[in-house]
Order: sequence, then C-alpha cells, then structure tokens
Amino acid sequence: MRTRHFVVLAVLMCVMTFGALNGDARFSIRVRHVPKTKLGMAIKAVGDFQYNVKLNRWESGEEKKPVIIKPDLIGPKKMPAYLEAGNMMADPCDRSYIIITDQSYAIVISTDCRGDSFERLNRYAKSYSLPKGVHAVRAKEKAGWEVIE
Repeated sequence: MRTRHFVVLAVLMCVMTFGALNGDARFSIRVRHVPKTKLGMAIKAVGDFQYNVKLNRWESGEEKKPVIIKPDLIGPKKMPAYLEAGNMMADPCDRSYIIITDQSYAIVISTDCRGDSFERLNRYAKSYSLPKGVHAVRAKEKAGWEVIE
C-alpha cells in the first residue's frame, strides 16, 4: 500500500515538474482585450497611430490624417492582424499583434522579452483562433492615403 502511494506521489511530482517546465513558454504569451477607443500603435522610426472607432481607420497621432497600415494574415483562418514591431536596436522584443474585432474591443497578442520571443509570438499567432462568435475586421483603406509598412 505504501509503495503504491509512493509511486503515485512520484508520478504526480514528475508530471507537475515537467508540466511547469513545458508550460513556461505558453505563459510568456499575453492575450489582452483592449477597448477600441484606447487602441493605439507605435511604429518605431515612423510614428504613433490611433485607431478611429467611428470611421474604422488608422490615423496618425498628431495630424489625424488617415493612413494605411498593411496587416499580416495570421492564424488558420488568415485573419488580419497589425504587427507593432519593436526597434531592433533599443527594444528588440517589444512586438505584438493587434486584431481589430467586430466587438467593442481589440485583441492584443504580445510576449515577454525572454529568449526567442519573436519566434514564440509567430508560432502562437500561426495557431491562434478568435473566440466563438468574434470576427476580425480590417481597417478601411482608400487610395491617396499614406501607406505604412
């Protein structure tokens, strides 16, 4: 009886230890819901941009001019997501994907600065699916607007 309890305890400890070690990369990815009214993006060496909820478009921070920001297509359903990339010299791991939804919020997927943070973010983004009933929306684009890549 004692031997069986010891074996169960040993197996339980191994599962918890290896589960905690393997789950570490998963916990470094953060998925947040951000109200669309507070949604902004800073593209290093280009400028700051705000999302205009009423007009469904990106605008430059100071001038309020509409701009086109090219989205990346992520996930199995190829949903549009805007990459907010960090500065390679100052902050190389400051990257996140912003997904504008048809709800009152946007989804921001980001990672911490440990190890291969950009690779982890890309792997997670390739398999990310939106919650049931939520759809990704692409910001409006019109000819003549400044294109930001």
